Amino acid sequence: MNFDIRAEVRGFIVNADCKTRTNLFPFNLPRFDEEPPEGIQGYFGSRATIDPHLAVAMELPSHVPAAGEHYLKTPESTVILRTLREALGQLPADGFNMVLFGHLQGSRTDLDYALFGAPVATIFRSHATKESWVEWSRAGTAAFTESGRGIYSRLSAVLWMRLLHLGGDGLVRAYELYPNPLAKQPLPESVGEALRAVMASWTTENEIG
Repeated sequence: MNFDIRAEVRGFIVNADCKTRTNLFPFNLPRFDEEPPEGIQGYFGSRATIDPHLAVAMELPSHVPAAGEHYLKTPESTVILRTLREALGQLPADGFNMVLFGHLQGSRTDLDYALFGAPVATIFRSHATKESWVEWSRAGTAAFTESGRGIYSRLSAVLWMRLLHLGGDGLVRAYELYPNPLAKQPLPESVGEALRAVMASWTTENEIG
């Protein structure tokens, strides 16, 4: 196998592959397809939060791009899932497997959607009492849910990290460990404790999520 790291942590052998992701949206959009309104310059676009095919299956309204709008149909969470799947192709079939996910630019929320699904709000209304309420659920194929159990069950955890240099001395460092609750070989608690202790000592006060 062609993975990057094999380490012994608290007596357990952990395999890890390193991946990075840079999401430039919305700064990589093309300029207006049409002449912009007078006095307005720049870019105009939007991006899907969940896969359009899933939106149709859930009977959610389809997005209709406005005139001049650049619409990206592929959610960022889908791109992250592909990155995790690529890492799994380089990791052993068995053992404690991790992906060290370096976020160069983008939102950690998209990783959360990739692992646990995009949040969807369903609004209910009682005809008898006229009261309304909202129930939240998660939608889409996600790595750490039943929908991703077959493909991603070999993945014990994802360790998210971001290193930024904002001027001055040193780096702004942020980390988060995401254990897979449905992993074929879940990350041992002692390994998680060791990693969190190191992350706590390295994380700076100006954490950027």
